[in-house]
Amino acid sequence: MAKSARKSVKKTKKAVKKAAKKTVKTAAKKAAKKTVKKAAKKAVKRTVRIAATSVAAIAPVADGERWELFLEDGSSMIASAAAAQSIQLGVGGAWNAAVARKLSSAEDDQRAFADAMKLLAKGRKVWTRTTLVAKLGGDARARRAVTSLAANGWIA
Repeated sequence: MAKSARKSVKKTKKAVKKAAKKTVKTAAKKAAKKTVKKAAKKAVKRTVRIAATSVAAIAPVADGERWELFLEDGSSMIASAAAAQSIQLGVGGAWNAAVARKLSSAEDDQRAFADAMKLLAKGRKVWTRTTLVAKLGGDARARRAVTSLAANGWIA
């Protein structure tokens, strides 16, 4: 009788652990989606207010991975250096809502690529394109990141 009671307690503990793990994963996914949506809304609000002007100067921020963009109208903003380079943003270049959206999209793509590289770096699992896209959220941004990884030989 005591053995069967121990077994049932053990099974119950496993079931509880499994349920808790699933709940935590679901909550983490929801939180990540909420954060991405919030950042996208913020970027859209920021780009709506942008009037057409041009980039007067660019200065690297202390860490070197970000730039401070100084605009002709006297305003400034911080942007990812890699994203700004990928859209070929430079001094004297136009700055308007379309350029701001391109920069925001490029920064989002950079984050997705970094997240994908972190997953690959863990090395615990062999990733396929499909599983990696699903893990990154399954959206167009995730597909672009995985396509970039495949093009550079990181995955088959």
